[in-house]
Amino acid sequence: MSGVGHNNPPPFVAHDVDISDLYDEAKHFLDGAPVETQGQAEAVGTILDRVRKAWKAADEQRKVEKQPHDAAAQAVQDQWNPLLAKAKRLETVAKTVIGAWQVKVDAEQRAEAARLAQEAEAARIAAQELAQAQHGTGRLEDAEQAEAAIKAAYRLTKEAARADKAKPLISTGGRSIGLRTHWEAEITDRRAAINFYLKRSPDRFEALLQQLADEDARGTRGAVPGVLFHERKRAA
Repeated sequence: MSGVGHNNPPPFVAHDVDISDLYDEAKHFLDGAPVETQGQAEAVGTILDRVRKAWKAADEQRKVEKQPHDAAAQAVQDQWNPLLAKAKRLETVAKTVIGAWQVKVDAEQRAEAARLAQEAEAARIAAQELAQAQHGTGRLEDAEQAEAAIKAAYRLTKEAARADKAKPLISTGGRSIGLRTHWEAEITDRRAAINFYLKRSPDRFEALLQQLADEDARGTRGAVPGVLFHERKRAA
C-alpha cells in the first residue's frame, strides 16, 4: 500500500488517501466504455487486484480498532445477560400461571354473563306479557305490578350488560394485568391455502420460488419442473 504509513498519518486517514487515490485513478479506465484490448483488460484487472488488497487492509485495520470495543461490549453483555435472562424467565413463568387463572375466571365470567342475559330476557318477556294482560283492567294494583316487572327486567338487563363487560383483571399497583386475545392459524388444506395466497400475493410467492431455485442453482442443479439453470460467466 503506497499511501499507508507515510509520515505516520492516522490509520484511517492513510487508508482513506490510498483508496481515494485508487478511486480517482480508476476513473480513467472505468468511464463507461467497454474494454476492447488485452492491455485495457489487464489495466482494469490490476485496479481490481489493488482495490481488493486495499479493501482487505482497510478492513483488517477496522477490525483492529473495533476489537477493544467489541471486547468491552461483550464483557457488558456477559455480565448482564444472565441477570436479564433470569428476570425474563421469572416474567414468563409468572405470566403463564396468571394467564391460566385468568382464562379460568374469564370462562366463569362469560358463563355468568350468559346466564344473566337469559334471565334478563326471560324477565323482559314476562314483564311484557304481564303488561299486556293487565292493560285496561282499570286496577291500580295491576298497573303497579306491571311497572315493577318492567323495572326489574330493566335492572337485570343492565346487570347482564355489566357482567358481559367484566374482565379478569389483576391489579399490581403499577398497572392492571389483563388477558390479550390473539389468533393462531391452522392450515387444514395446504393446496387450497397455497392457491389462495398465490392469487392474493403473487409477488411474494415469486420471490420465494426464485430464492429456492437460486439455492438449487448453486447446489446440485437437479431437475426441477419449470426451472432452467443457466451458466453465467463473470470476473472472479
